[in-house]
Amino acid sequence: MTVIRPYIILLTLTFFYPRTPPMDLQHINRLPPELLVEIATLITDQSTIFRLATVCRCWHDALTGTTTLWTSIDCRSESRTSILLERSKSSPIDVTVDLAHFVPEAVSLIANHTHRMRSIDVALSARRFGDVRSLLNGLAPILETMRMEGRWEEEDLSGSPRPFPAYSSLFQGQFPALRALHLKEYPLDLARSTSVMTNCLTTLDLNDRRHYYLHDLLEHLENYHNLVRLRISLSNLQETIPASRIVSLPKLRELRLAWLPFVFLQHLSFPPSTNLNIRSRSRDHAGGYSLADVWARDGLPQALESRAVNGIKMVFCKSSSIIVLSGSHSTLVEHIYDSSRSSSFRSDCLDSFQSLPIATTQSLKFTQPPQCPFTGSFRPQSCTRLLLQMPELQQITLDSSIAPYFIRALEPVDRDIPCPRLGVLIVIRRVGHEVGLQDSLLALSNQRKDHGCPLVCGMGSPGSSVWQEITHLERDL
Repeated sequence: MTVIRPYIILLTLTFFYPRTPPMDLQHINRLPPELLVEIATLITDQSTIFRLATVCRCWHDALTGTTTLWTSIDCRSESRTSILLERSKSSPIDVTVDLAHFVPEAVSLIANHTHRMRSIDVALSARRFGDVRSLLNGLAPILETMRMEGRWEEEDLSGSPRPFPAYSSLFQGQFPALRALHLKEYPLDLARSTSVMTNCLTTLDLNDRRHYYLHDLLEHLENYHNLVRLRISLSNLQETIPASRIVSLPKLRELRLAWLPFVFLQHLSFPPSTNLNIRSRSRDHAGGYSLADVWARDGLPQALESRAVNGIKMVFCKSSSIIVLSGSHSTLVEHIYDSSRSSSFRSDCLDSFQSLPIATTQSLKFTQPPQCPFTGSFRPQSCTRLLLQMPELQQITLDSSIAPYFIRALEPVDRDIPCPRLGVLIVIRRVGHEVGLQDSLLALSNQRKDHGCPLVCGMGSPGSSVWQEITHLERDL
Protein backbone atom coordinates (compact mmCIF):
# COMPACT_ATOMS: atom_id res chain seq x y z
CA MET A 1 0.00 0.00 0.00
CA THR A 2 2.89 2.36 0.77
CA VAL A 3 4.27 1.88 -2.74
CA ILE A 4 1.18 3.07 -4.59
CA ARG A 5 0.31 5.91 -2.19
CA PRO A 6 2.14 8.61 -4.30
CA TYR A 7 0.11 7.56 -7.34
CA ILE A 8 -3.11 7.90 -5.37
CA ILE A 9 -2.12 11.50 -4.60
CA LEU A 10 -1.43 12.01 -8.29
CA LEU A 11 -4.84 10.65 -9.19
CA THR A 12 -6.46 12.97 -6.68
CA LEU A 13 -4.77 16.03 -8.16
CA THR A 14 -5.83 15.00 -11.64
CA PHE A 15 -9.38 14.43 -10.45
CA PHE A 16 -9.74 17.89 -8.94
CA TYR A 17 -7.90 19.79 -11.71
CA PRO A 18 -9.34 18.44 -14.98
CA ARG A 19 -8.65 21.70 -16.89
CA THR A 20 -4.86 21.37 -16.81
CA PRO A 21 -3.38 21.75 -20.33
CA PRO A 22 -2.56 18.46 -22.05
CA MET A 23 1.17 19.20 -22.14
CA ASP A 24 1.17 19.22 -18.30
CA LEU A 25 -0.50 15.82 -18.20
CA GLN A 26 2.08 13.99 -20.29
CA HIS A 27 3.84 12.64 -17.21
CA ILE A 28 0.63 10.85 -16.19
CA ASN A 29 0.90 8.62 -19.25
CA ARG A 30 4.08 7.15 -17.77
CA LEU A 31 2.03 5.43 -15.05
CA PRO A 32 2.08 1.69 -15.87
CA PRO A 33 -1.41 0.57 -16.98
CA GLU A 34 -1.40 -2.40 -14.62
CA LEU A 35 -0.66 -0.10 -11.67
CA LEU A 36 -3.43 2.27 -12.76
CA VAL A 37 -5.88 -0.62 -12.87
CA GLU A 38 -4.71 -1.83 -9.47
CA ILE A 39 -5.40 1.62 -8.00
CA ALA A 40 -8.81 1.78 -9.66
CA THR A 41 -9.84 -1.49 -8.04
CA LEU A 42 -9.48 0.23 -4.64
CA ILE A 43 -12.09 2.83 -5.59
CA THR A 44 -15.62 1.87 -4.54
CA ASP A 45 -17.40 4.82 -6.18
CA GLN A 46 -18.02 3.88 -9.80
CA SER A 47 -18.71 7.49 -10.78
CA THR A 48 -15.09 8.23 -9.91
CA ILE A 49 -13.91 5.44 -12.22
CA PHE A 50 -16.04 6.94 -15.00
CA ARG A 51 -14.29 10.30 -14.52
CA LEU A 52 -10.83 8.74 -14.37
CA ALA A 53 -11.50 7.09 -17.73
CA THR A 54 -11.88 10.57 -19.28
CA VAL A 55 -8.50 11.94 -18.14
CA CYS A 56 -6.63 10.87 -21.27
CA ARG A 57 -6.61 8.25 -24.01
CA CYS A 58 -4.12 6.02 -22.19
CA TRP A 59 -6.21 5.97 -19.02
CA HIS A 60 -9.38 5.43 -21.03
CA ASP A 61 -7.95 2.43 -22.85
CA ALA A 62 -6.49 0.89 -19.68
CA LEU A 63 -9.64 1.28 -17.59
CA THR A 64 -12.26 0.44 -20.20
CA GLY A 65 -10.24 -2.59 -21.23
CA THR A 66 -10.51 -4.03 -17.71
CA THR A 67 -13.96 -5.63 -17.58
CA THR A 68 -13.96 -6.25 -13.82
CA LEU A 69 -14.10 -2.48 -13.14
CA TRP A 70 -17.54 -2.22 -14.76
CA THR A 71 -19.41 -5.18 -13.31
CA SER A 72 -21.30 -3.31 -10.55
CA ILE A 73 -24.55 -2.09 -12.11
CA ASP A 74 -26.90 0.10 -10.05
CA CYS A 75 -29.59 0.85 -12.69
CA ARG A 76 -29.47 4.61 -12.06
CA SER A 77 -29.80 5.52 -15.75
CA GLU A 78 -30.39 3.79 -19.05
CA SER A 79 -27.28 5.20 -20.76
CA ARG A 80 -25.01 4.42 -17.79
CA THR A 81 -26.32 0.85 -17.59
CA SER A 82 -25.82 0.39 -21.33
CA ILE A 83 -22.17 1.50 -21.05
CA LEU A 84 -21.56 -0.79 -18.06
CA LEU A 85 -23.02 -3.81 -19.84
CA GLU A 86 -20.88 -3.09 -22.88
CA ARG A 87 -17.64 -2.56 -20.97
CA SER A 88 -18.13 -5.56 -18.69
CA LYS A 89 -18.42 -7.76 -21.82
CA SER A 90 -18.93 -11.37 -20.69
CA SER A 91 -17.79 -10.93 -17.07
CA PRO A 92 -20.20 -11.79 -14.21
CA ILE A 93 -22.20 -8.74 -13.08
CA ASP A 94 -23.54 -7.59 -9.69
CA VAL A 95 -26.93 -5.86 -9.98
CA THR A 96 -28.40 -3.43 -7.46
CA VAL A 97 -31.97 -2.10 -7.71
CA ASP A 98 -32.86 0.43 -5.02
CA LEU A 99 -36.18 2.20 -4.59
CA ALA A 100 -34.58 5.65 -4.42
CA HIS A 101 -32.22 5.30 -7.40
CA PHE A 102 -33.27 3.25 -10.39
CA VAL A 103 -35.10 3.59 -13.69
CA PRO A 104 -37.18 0.73 -15.15
CA GLU A 105 -35.62 1.18 -18.59
CA ALA A 106 -32.21 0.29 -17.14
CA VAL A 107 -33.64 -2.88 -15.62
CA SER A 108 -35.02 -3.87 -19.02
CA LEU A 109 -31.52 -3.75 -20.47
CA ILE A 110 -30.21 -6.14 -17.82
CA ALA A 111 -33.00 -8.62 -18.53
CA ASN A 112 -31.02 -9.78 -21.56
CA HIS A 113 -27.95 -10.44 -19.41
CA THR A 114 -29.41 -12.50 -16.54
CA HIS A 115 -27.13 -15.34 -17.59
CA ARG A 116 -24.23 -13.15 -16.34
CA MET A 117 -25.74 -12.16 -12.99
CA ARG A 118 -23.52 -13.18 -10.09
CA SER A 119 -25.51 -11.34 -7.42
CA ILE A 120 -28.67 -9.27 -7.23
CA ASP A 121 -29.71 -6.85 -4.48
CA VAL A 122 -33.31 -5.61 -4.69
CA ALA A 123 -34.88 -3.10 -2.25
CA LEU A 124 -38.30 -2.03 -3.55
CA SER A 125 -41.89 -1.45 -2.53
CA ALA A 126 -44.67 -3.81 -3.57
CA ARG A 127 -45.85 -1.24 -6.13
CA ARG A 128 -42.47 -1.18 -7.90
CA PHE A 129 -41.61 -4.85 -7.62
CA GLY A 130 -43.13 -5.61 -11.00
CA ASP A 131 -40.34 -3.55 -12.58
CA VAL A 132 -37.75 -6.21 -11.72
CA ARG A 133 -39.69 -9.40 -12.38
CA SER A 134 -37.92 -9.72 -15.72
CA LEU A 135 -34.64 -10.22 -13.84
CA LEU A 136 -36.06 -13.05 -11.75
CA ASN A 137 -38.00 -14.90 -14.42
CA GLY A 138 -35.04 -15.56 -16.69
CA LEU A 139 -32.30 -18.13 -16.45
CA ALA A 140 -29.50 -17.15 -14.02
CA PRO A 141 -27.13 -20.13 -14.02
CA ILE A 142 -24.28 -18.44 -12.10
CA LEU A 143 -26.34 -16.37 -9.61
CA GLU A 144 -24.81 -17.00 -6.18
CA THR A 145 -26.23 -14.27 -3.92
CA MET A 146 -29.73 -12.78 -3.76
CA ARG A 147 -30.96 -10.08 -1.40
CA MET A 148 -34.62 -9.07 -1.40
CA GLU A 149 -35.83 -6.24 0.84
CA GLY A 150 -39.37 -4.93 1.00
CA ARG A 151 -39.66 -1.15 1.41
CA TRP A 152 -42.74 0.81 2.46
CA GLU A 153 -43.76 3.98 0.66
CA GLU A 154 -45.86 6.83 2.03
CA GLU A 155 -48.96 5.81 0.08
CA ASP A 156 -48.54 2.29 1.46
CA LEU A 157 -48.41 3.56 5.04
CA SER A 158 -51.49 5.72 4.60
CA GLY A 159 -53.70 2.75 3.77
CA SER A 160 -53.49 -0.99 3.45
CA PRO A 161 -50.02 -2.01 2.30
CA ARG A 162 -49.82 -3.74 -1.04
CA PRO A 163 -48.89 -7.40 -0.71
CA PHE A 164 -45.52 -8.57 -1.95
CA PRO A 165 -45.40 -11.61 -4.19
CA ALA A 166 -44.37 -14.68 -2.19
CA TYR A 167 -40.73 -15.56 -2.70
CA SER A 168 -41.58 -19.24 -3.15
CA SER A 169 -43.09 -18.37 -6.54
CA LEU A 170 -39.60 -17.35 -7.72
CA PHE A 171 -38.16 -20.84 -7.25
CA GLN A 172 -38.78 -22.31 -10.66
CA GLY A 173 -35.41 -23.92 -11.33
CA GLN A 174 -33.64 -20.86 -12.73
CA PHE A 175 -31.11 -20.36 -9.88
CA PRO A 176 -29.11 -23.59 -9.81
CA ALA A 177 -25.98 -21.98 -8.25
CA LEU A 178 -27.71 -19.91 -5.55
CA ARG A 179 -25.68 -20.08 -2.35
CA ALA A 180 -26.83 -17.12 -0.25
CA LEU A 181 -30.42 -15.94 0.16
CA HIS A 182 -31.25 -12.83 2.25
CA LEU A 183 -34.88 -11.80 2.74
CA LYS A 184 -35.68 -8.69 4.81
CA GLU A 185 -39.28 -7.56 5.27
CA TYR A 186 -40.05 -9.73 2.30
CA PRO A 187 -42.46 -12.68 2.56
CA LEU A 188 -41.35 -16.28 2.29
CA ASP A 189 -44.25 -18.67 1.81
CA LEU A 190 -43.00 -21.41 4.13
CA ALA A 191 -46.03 -23.61 3.67
CA ARG A 192 -45.79 -23.75 -0.15
CA SER A 193 -42.07 -23.41 -0.76
CA THR A 194 -40.30 -26.45 -2.13
CA SER A 195 -36.83 -27.87 -1.94
CA VAL A 196 -36.05 -26.90 -5.55
CA MET A 197 -32.70 -25.11 -5.87
CA THR A 198 -31.80 -25.50 -2.19
CA ASN A 199 -29.03 -28.07 -2.54
CA CYS A 200 -26.34 -25.41 -3.03
CA LEU A 201 -27.68 -22.91 -0.47
CA THR A 202 -25.17 -22.33 2.34
CA THR A 203 -26.54 -19.05 3.79
CA LEU A 204 -30.16 -18.32 4.67
CA ASP A 205 -31.16 -15.00 6.25
CA LEU A 206 -34.83 -14.35 7.15
CA ASN A 207 -35.89 -11.05 8.74
CA ASP A 208 -39.58 -10.21 8.76
CA ARG A 209 -42.39 -8.90 10.99
CA ARG A 210 -45.20 -10.87 9.35
CA HIS A 211 -46.89 -13.85 10.97
CA TYR A 212 -45.22 -17.23 10.55
CA TYR A 213 -45.70 -20.62 12.16
CA LEU A 214 -42.78 -22.40 13.76
CA HIS A 215 -44.04 -25.72 12.41
CA ASP A 216 -43.78 -24.40 8.85
CA LEU A 217 -40.34 -22.91 9.55
CA LEU A 218 -38.98 -26.23 10.78
CA GLU A 219 -40.49 -28.07 7.85
CA HIS A 220 -38.93 -25.55 5.47
CA LEU A 221 -35.48 -25.86 7.07
CA GLU A 222 -35.49 -29.60 6.43
CA ASN A 223 -34.74 -28.77 2.78
CA TYR A 224 -31.40 -27.10 3.58
CA HIS A 225 -28.94 -29.84 4.48
CA ASN A 226 -25.91 -27.86 3.31
CA LEU A 227 -26.55 -24.70 5.35
CA VAL A 228 -23.44 -23.19 6.89
CA ARG A 229 -24.98 -19.91 8.13
CA LEU A 230 -28.56 -19.52 9.35
CA ARG A 231 -29.90 -16.17 10.56
CA ILE A 232 -33.54 -15.81 11.54
CA SER A 233 -35.33 -12.78 12.98
CA LEU A 234 -39.09 -13.32 13.00
CA SER A 235 -40.85 -11.26 15.66
CA ASN A 236 -44.34 -12.73 15.01
CA LEU A 237 -43.57 -16.43 15.00
CA GLN A 238 -46.33 -18.66 16.37
CA GLU A 239 -45.05 -21.46 18.60
CA THR A 240 -47.44 -24.34 17.80
CA ILE A 241 -45.09 -27.20 16.90
CA PRO A 242 -45.04 -30.98 17.44
CA ALA A 243 -42.59 -31.99 20.16
CA SER A 244 -41.08 -34.80 18.10
CA ARG A 245 -39.83 -32.76 15.10
CA ILE A 246 -36.04 -32.49 14.87
CA VAL A 247 -34.32 -30.73 11.97
CA SER A 248 -30.77 -31.82 11.20
CA LEU A 249 -28.28 -29.21 9.95
CA PRO A 250 -25.00 -31.18 9.94
CA LYS A 251 -22.85 -28.50 8.26
CA LEU A 252 -24.04 -25.49 10.29
CA ARG A 253 -21.27 -23.22 11.61
CA GLU A 254 -23.15 -20.03 12.51
CA LEU A 255 -26.63 -19.70 13.99
CA ARG A 256 -28.15 -16.28 14.74
CA LEU A 257 -31.66 -16.08 16.19
CA ALA A 258 -33.59 -12.96 17.19
CA TRP A 259 -36.96 -12.80 18.93
CA LEU A 260 -37.53 -16.55 18.59
CA PRO A 261 -38.36 -18.71 21.61
CA PHE A 262 -35.33 -20.47 23.03
CA VAL A 263 -37.20 -23.76 22.77
CA PHE A 264 -36.62 -23.51 19.03
CA LEU A 265 -33.06 -24.71 19.65
CA GLN A 266 -34.37 -27.99 21.02
CA HIS A 267 -35.77 -28.80 17.58
CA LEU A 268 -32.47 -28.25 15.77
CA SER A 269 -29.62 -30.70 15.52
CA PHE A 270 -26.26 -29.13 14.63
CA PRO A 271 -22.56 -29.66 15.44
CA PRO A 272 -21.28 -28.59 18.87
CA SER A 273 -18.76 -26.31 17.15
CA THR A 274 -21.56 -24.09 15.77
CA ASN A 275 -21.33 -20.46 16.87
CA LEU A 276 -24.55 -19.26 18.48
CA ASN A 277 -25.80 -15.69 18.73
CA ILE A 278 -29.28 -15.47 20.19
CA ARG A 279 -31.35 -12.44 21.15
CA SER A 280 -34.15 -13.03 23.61
CA ARG A 281 -37.66 -13.16 22.25
CA SER A 282 -39.47 -11.90 25.34
CA ARG A 283 -39.32 -8.20 26.25
CA ASP A 284 -41.52 -8.58 29.32
CA HIS A 285 -38.96 -8.03 32.06
CA ALA A 286 -41.27 -6.03 34.29
CA GLY A 287 -44.70 -6.68 35.76
CA GLY A 288 -43.40 -8.95 38.53
CA TYR A 289 -41.29 -11.17 36.27
CA SER A 290 -37.66 -11.63 37.07
CA LEU A 291 -35.09 -12.37 34.41
CA ALA A 292 -35.06 -15.97 35.60
CA ASP A 293 -38.80 -16.26 34.98
CA VAL A 294 -38.40 -14.96 31.45
CA TRP A 295 -35.51 -17.29 30.64
CA ALA A 296 -37.32 -20.29 32.07
CA ARG A 297 -40.49 -19.44 30.16
CA ASP A 298 -38.54 -19.16 26.89
CA GLY A 299 -36.74 -22.45 27.49
CA LEU A 300 -33.20 -21.13 27.79
CA PRO A 301 -31.94 -23.58 30.47
CA GLN A 302 -32.93 -26.58 28.33
CA ALA A 303 -31.45 -24.98 25.20
CA LEU A 304 -28.05 -24.50 26.87
CA GLU A 305 -27.94 -27.63 29.00
CA SER A 306 -25.30 -29.18 26.72
CA ARG A 307 -23.31 -25.92 26.30
CA ALA A 308 -21.49 -24.89 29.43
CA VAL A 309 -21.36 -21.14 30.02
CA ASN A 310 -17.75 -20.03 30.44
CA GLY A 311 -18.26 -16.27 30.36
CA ILE A 312 -20.89 -13.78 31.52
CA LYS A 313 -20.88 -10.13 30.47
CA MET A 314 -23.51 -7.64 31.62
CA VAL A 315 -23.68 -4.00 30.53
CA PHE A 316 -26.56 -1.96 31.94
CA CYS A 317 -27.50 1.43 30.52
CA LYS A 318 -30.67 3.47 30.21
CA SER A 319 -31.57 2.75 26.60
CA SER A 320 -30.52 -0.86 26.25
CA SER A 321 -29.10 -3.44 28.63
CA ILE A 322 -27.02 -6.29 27.27
CA ILE A 323 -26.39 -9.67 28.86
CA VAL A 324 -24.04 -11.97 26.98
CA LEU A 325 -23.45 -15.60 27.87
CA SER A 326 -20.56 -17.26 26.07
CA GLY A 327 -19.80 -20.95 26.08
CA SER A 328 -18.17 -23.58 23.94
CA HIS A 329 -18.50 -21.96 20.52
CA SER A 330 -21.66 -20.17 21.64
CA THR A 331 -22.82 -16.68 22.55
CA LEU A 332 -26.23 -15.69 23.82
CA VAL A 333 -27.27 -12.05 23.70
CA GLU A 334 -30.07 -10.83 25.97
CA HIS A 335 -31.45 -7.32 25.37
CA ILE A 336 -33.63 -5.58 27.92
CA TYR A 337 -35.56 -2.57 26.60
CA ASP A 338 -37.65 -1.71 29.65
CA SER A 339 -36.37 1.76 30.61
CA SER A 340 -37.83 1.46 34.12
CA ARG A 341 -35.41 -1.40 34.89
CA SER A 342 -32.57 -1.15 32.43
CA SER A 343 -30.59 1.43 34.41
CA SER A 344 -30.69 -0.73 37.56
CA PHE A 345 -28.66 -3.57 38.96
CA ARG A 346 -31.13 -5.93 40.58
CA SER A 347 -30.61 -9.13 42.49
CA ASP A 348 -32.95 -11.14 40.29
CA CYS A 349 -30.51 -10.63 37.41
CA LEU A 350 -27.96 -12.64 39.39
CA ASP A 351 -30.52 -15.14 40.64
CA SER A 352 -31.52 -15.88 37.06
CA PHE A 353 -28.12 -17.42 36.28
CA GLN A 354 -28.59 -20.17 38.85
CA SER A 355 -30.76 -22.16 36.44
CA LEU A 356 -28.02 -22.12 33.77
CA PRO A 357 -24.94 -24.39 33.37
CA ILE A 358 -22.41 -21.98 34.91
CA ALA A 359 -20.25 -24.43 36.86
CA THR A 360 -17.39 -23.96 34.38
CA THR A 361 -17.70 -20.17 34.04
CA GLN A 362 -14.28 -18.49 34.11
CA SER A 363 -15.10 -14.83 33.51
CA LEU A 364 -17.72 -12.47 34.97
CA LYS A 365 -18.14 -8.81 33.95
CA PHE A 366 -20.86 -6.69 35.50
CA THR A 367 -20.76 -2.96 34.62
CA GLN A 368 -22.75 0.04 33.47
CA PRO A 369 -21.69 3.28 31.71
CA PRO A 370 -20.66 6.26 33.86
CA GLN A 371 -23.62 8.36 32.69
CA CYS A 372 -26.13 5.82 34.07
CA PRO A 373 -26.67 6.31 37.81
CA PHE A 374 -27.03 3.32 40.11
CA THR A 375 -30.67 3.05 41.16
CA GLY A 376 -31.19 -0.66 41.78
CA SER A 377 -31.73 -2.86 44.82
CA PHE A 378 -29.20 -5.54 45.61
CA ARG A 379 -29.13 -8.48 48.05
CA PRO A 380 -25.70 -9.66 49.26
CA GLN A 381 -26.93 -13.27 49.42
CA SER A 382 -27.53 -13.18 45.65
CA CYS A 383 -23.81 -12.54 45.09
CA THR A 384 -22.88 -15.33 47.49
CA ARG A 385 -25.16 -17.88 45.85
CA LEU A 386 -23.92 -16.95 42.37
CA LEU A 387 -20.23 -17.22 43.26
CA LEU A 388 -20.69 -20.56 45.02
CA GLN A 389 -21.99 -21.97 41.75
CA MET A 390 -18.88 -20.87 39.80
CA PRO A 391 -15.91 -22.70 41.36
CA GLU A 392 -13.85 -22.29 38.14
CA LEU A 393 -14.13 -18.48 38.08
CA GLN A 394 -10.77 -16.85 37.30
CA GLN A 395 -11.50 -13.17 36.62
CA ILE A 396 -14.16 -10.67 37.73
CA THR A 397 -14.74 -7.12 36.48
CA LEU A 398 -17.26 -5.07 38.50
CA ASP A 399 -18.81 -1.65 38.64
CA SER A 400 -17.75 0.08 41.85
CA SER A 401 -21.41 0.63 42.76
CA ILE A 402 -21.90 -3.10 43.38
CA ALA A 403 -18.32 -4.15 44.11
CA PRO A 404 -18.80 -4.16 47.93
CA TYR A 405 -21.38 -6.94 47.67
CA PHE A 406 -19.02 -9.18 45.71
CA ILE A 407 -16.02 -8.31 47.90
CA ARG A 408 -17.98 -9.43 50.94
CA ALA A 409 -19.06 -12.63 49.19
CA LEU A 410 -15.43 -13.47 48.25
CA GLU A 411 -14.14 -13.28 51.80
CA PRO A 412 -13.00 -16.64 53.23
CA VAL A 413 -15.30 -18.15 55.84
CA ASP A 414 -13.40 -20.52 58.12
CA ARG A 415 -11.81 -22.94 55.66
CA ASP A 416 -14.26 -22.33 52.84
CA ILE A 417 -12.92 -20.09 50.05
CA PRO A 418 -15.41 -18.96 47.39
CA CYS A 419 -14.03 -19.26 43.85
CA PRO A 420 -10.65 -20.76 44.82
CA ARG A 421 -9.27 -20.32 41.27
CA LEU A 422 -10.03 -16.59 41.16
CA GLY A 423 -6.87 -14.67 40.33
CA VAL A 424 -7.94 -11.18 39.17
CA LEU A 425 -10.55 -8.74 40.47
CA ILE A 426 -10.94 -5.41 38.62
CA VAL A 427 -13.24 -2.63 39.78
CA ILE A 428 -14.36 0.16 37.40
CA ARG A 429 -14.42 3.46 39.25
CA ARG A 430 -17.70 5.37 39.62
CA VAL A 431 -17.86 8.80 41.30
CA GLY A 432 -19.55 8.54 44.67
CA HIS A 433 -18.95 4.79 45.07
CA GLU A 434 -15.21 4.67 45.76
CA VAL A 435 -15.14 5.39 49.50
CA GLY A 436 -13.32 2.58 51.29
CA LEU A 437 -13.06 0.40 48.18
CA GLN A 438 -9.27 0.49 48.00
CA ASP A 439 -9.00 -0.62 51.64
CA SER A 440 -11.60 -3.35 51.12
CA LEU A 441 -9.75 -4.70 48.09
CA LEU A 442 -6.46 -4.73 49.99
CA ALA A 443 -8.02 -6.53 52.94
CA LEU A 444 -9.64 -9.11 50.63
CA SER A 445 -6.34 -9.71 48.86
CA ASN A 446 -4.53 -10.30 52.17
CA GLN A 447 -7.24 -12.62 53.48
CA ARG A 448 -7.24 -14.85 50.43
CA LYS A 449 -3.44 -14.86 50.33
CA ASP A 450 -3.37 -16.09 53.93
CA HIS A 451 -5.65 -18.97 52.85
CA GLY A 452 -3.43 -19.95 49.95
CA CYS A 453 -5.50 -18.30 47.19
CA PRO A 454 -3.63 -15.15 46.07
CA LEU A 455 -5.81 -12.53 44.37
CA VAL A 456 -4.65 -9.55 42.32
CA CYS A 457 -7.02 -6.59 42.85
CA GLY A 458 -7.05 -3.31 40.95
CA MET A 459 -9.08 -0.21 40.18
CA GLY A 460 -9.81 0.78 36.58
CA SER A 461 -11.21 3.91 34.97
CA PRO A 462 -13.72 4.33 32.11
CA GLY A 463 -10.73 4.99 29.86
CA SER A 464 -9.00 1.72 30.68
CA SER A 465 -8.60 -1.16 28.26
CA VAL A 466 -11.17 -3.14 30.21
CA TRP A 467 -13.77 -0.45 29.75
CA GLN A 468 -12.90 -0.10 26.08
CA GLU A 469 -13.61 -3.80 25.61
CA ILE A 470 -17.01 -3.41 27.26
CA THR A 471 -18.00 -0.37 25.20
CA HIS A 472 -16.94 -2.13 22.00
CA LEU A 473 -19.12 -5.06 22.99
CA GLU A 474 -22.13 -2.79 23.45
CA ARG A 475 -21.51 -1.03 20.11
CA ASP A 476 -21.13 -4.26 18.15
CA LEU A 477 -24.33 -5.75 19.52
